[in-house]
Amino acid sequence: MKFLALLLLSIASAFSAADSPAEKDAQLARGKLLTEQGGCAACHSPPGGPPFSGHLTAGWMAFNITSDPVAGIGDWTAQQLVQYLRSGHVNGKAQAAGPMADIISNITGKYSEKDLAALAAYLHSIPPANPGNETKSRSSWGSPAEDIDRIRGLQFEGGDLASGARLYAGNCASCHGAGGQGAPGGHYPSLINNSAVGASSPDNLINVIMTGVSRKTSDGQAYFMPAFGTALSDGQIMSVANYVLRRFGQPGVVVALKDVTERRQ
Repeated sequence: MKFLALLLLSIASAFSAADSPAEKDAQLARGKLLTEQGGCAACHSPPGGPPFSGHLTAGWMAFNITSDPVAGIGDWTAQQLVQYLRSGHVNGKAQAAGPMADIISNITGKYSEKDLAALAAYLHSIPPANPGNETKSRSSWGSPAEDIDRIRGLQFEGGDLASGARLYAGNCASCHGAGGQGAPGGHYPSLINNSAVGASSPDNLINVIMTGVSRKTSDGQAYFMPAFGTALSDGQIMSVANYVLRRFGQPGVVVALKDVTERRQ
């Protein structure tokens, strides 16, 4: 009994020490240092705006990563943040592409679990900011679509060439599913509750369609999506992007033809 009491006291002391203010301060300091070493603020902070509240950088939107529960990552759990920083993939939240995919593959994906936890803790400590007055988080948009079922078997006419639903059926549905739910297990992500699709700007969605996705985690897990920039015309990319936005994202966000053509220049 005495040994058991001493063992329990030792375990309790260990957990108490891990949760001590000094350890929490040390963890936040480590997380802050990691954001500085990774240059997070340079991409995610708008000039003259709230730090880490989102910024368009080199054509890609570096999203709001403050603790705001709507505009930022305040509704993410620590576990979800760690998973994203390790793999770039959290089904129902986000999938890394573009510059962020490189950061996952080359930097955060190689961090220790302790460093990932420190980085997640620091991100959760960043003061909330919602400069765009968002009322719904970017990962909470969308519902399953039935368009593909309705057009399956119907005659394909020349005038339908730019139809977003048909383009989606021919180029996207085999991986993301006819209804947009993705593949079981999330390797091919759902377009429903997807931050790139539910964002208030279509930049990242257009970029992903045009340039694809390629990233590899430290354990060798690969995530890949082909680039459709050469396979589809500007008008077709515009059409499929607007279909995806209308069905799985913010329907009020619209892609114009110039949004695509400007990216080819």
